[in-house]
Amino acid sequence: RDGADMRHYDGLVNAALASIEATFTARATGSLFAGRSGKLPTAGVVPSARHDAYELVTWLVILDPAT
Repeated sequence: RDGADMRHYDGLVNAALASIEATFTARATGSLFAGRSGKLPTAGVVPSARHDAYELVTWLVILDPAT
């Protein structure tokens, strides 16, 4: 439908962002218990999986080299 319905891809992006956020949180938590050098990340560096934090806009054009 010429990119009119991007719900499937939007769901994939949401899943990827949630995974990135969960991995970051797990690693940050793990670093706190790994030793005395562990630090809490500041709010500015924590990735966000908020749906309103991005807009999915993309186009891919594949041209036939024979034409």
